[in-house]
Amino acid sequence: MEWRDEETHSEESLMLVFSRLKPYCLDLLDLVRNPKKDASFLAEMADFLRRAPAAALQPSLDYTLFPFLLLLDAAVQCREEKKADSAGGFGNGGAPLGGHAISDSAAEGMLMCLEELLKKCHLGSVNQVCAS
Repeated sequence: MEWRDEETHSEESLMLVFSRLKPYCLDLLDLVRNPKKDASFLAEMADFLRRAPAAALQPSLDYTLFPFLLLLDAAVQCREEKKADSAGGFGNGGAPLGGHAISDSAAEGMLMCLEELLKKCHLGSVNQVCAS
């Protein structure tokens, strides 16, 4: 999908971007709940975020940021628990959310997407990240 300058600010463009982001965000939420799920959609999502105009992504920032932050939190949590389990014998073996850990490839794909989003979108404050 190629974007023309006149499309970046139109209502239609905003709706198109949101309609493409919505299934990706639902997939991210599903990945948080089911870490064994195939995360190959993350490469496609990163490509979409890379090509989408910043002006069209900005209105959907909070909507998109929320599942990223949930997944990031789960990925960090399972790695902290794995480290604590190997060092001190407590935790659940690095498996949050029902006994499954977020894979390295899923975490890396999510970070790639998050990087693309944050390159293009303005955060009003750190509180915007914490509130999402």
